[in-house]
Amino acid sequence: MMRRSGWVAGAGLLLLAGLALPTTNADFSSTQQVPNSFQTNDSFDRVNLRSAANFSVLGYAHVTNGGPTVLSQDIGVSPGDSIDGFPPGVIRGETHLNDQTAITAQQDFLTAYNYVFNLPGGVGFAGDQIGATFTPGFYTTDAAFALTGTMTLDGLNEPNGYFIFRIKAALNTAAASRIVLINGARASNVFFLSVGAAGTGANSTFVGSVLANGAVTAGAGSHITGRVLSRGLITLATNTICDPLIIGPCPASN
Repeated sequence: MMRRSGWVAGAGLLLLAGLALPTTNADFSSTQQVPNSFQTNDSFDRVNLRSAANFSVLGYAHVTNGGPTVLSQDIGVSPGDSIDGFPPGVIRGETHLNDQTAITAQQDFLTAYNYVFNLPGGVGFAGDQIGATFTPGFYTTDAAFALTGTMTLDGLNEPNGYFIFRIKAALNTAAASRIVLINGARASNVFFLSVGAAGTGANSTFVGSVLANGAVTAGAGSHITGRVLSRGLITLATNTICDPLIIGPCPASN
């Protein structure tokens, strides 16, 4: 079994502020500066999604769904104003079609995205992560992320253990793949940034919040404990997207 360790202790997060909302996906860049206090192996606290944390799904131009998908939190889109497939999909939260709530959430998402994009240092990884075990830390790769089996996140019984994965390409998991939490790891402390598109395989189990610059496709029947936040199209198909703060199983229906 592979084990990757990049543990750092929790500390206060210096928020990045004042970012302008880009008009196209191409405007995502590394122009936002990281605070000088961050050095390689320095501590970080968490990725602060602010108002975007209230959303199960937040798209850029359009969100589409097929089948009885269940969302624990809000759904929104901005600057687009098109969401379809609800019903048959179920939204336990609210729907925001390019209203001020959705606009602000996209801005907050962008701030968090740029924070992760510009974090210095990080532990490198690459290839298929089947059989890999990660401990809390910041991990980075210039290659696409792949998972064809089970990947484990070991919290080391550290309540403030955060897992941050920066992927400067696409993120894809295979059918029936799984991300498993052990030793106190929390879904709310797991973040995957994808500079490209992102997708989960059919009937897979994914844990963590996805921050994607490209389109996101959730495979049929896949279960996500986290959030899907994107600057592209989001396509859902009979999925369950569960609030990562919920302890225990996520109910499949109201």
